[in-house]
Amino acid sequence: MKGLCQIEIEYTNGSESIIVTDETWKAHISPVVENTIYHGETYDARLEIDGWSEPGLDQAGWSDIRVFNEQENLILSAQSGPPIRIMQEIEPVSITEVETGNSCLIWVSTW
Repeated sequence: MKGLCQIEIEYTNGSESIIVTDETWKAHISPVVENTIYHGETYDARLEIDGWSEPGLDQAGWSDIRVFNEQENLILSAQSGPPIRIMQEIEPVSITEVETGNSCLIWVSTW
């Protein structure tokens, strides 16, 4: 799998920062296992890493990334089309604990 990222930050004081992928980045399997505009998000909470977005995270289980240079002239462009926004959040009706080692999938549709 390959990825390319450029984050442009515009601060309230008018200054800017640009963060790009490089050899200092790390990788780890995400609890978001699928995310599409048409089918929503599939999230596996068993893959959560406590504190993953906080300073001081122990990255011992994380992998170094490899920088690829096959296409030196890549052009980053913004996603075309309207942005994806949260339109509704649905609270669970109930939560059922299952025995360790068993899986439980409950699908509730509001359509």
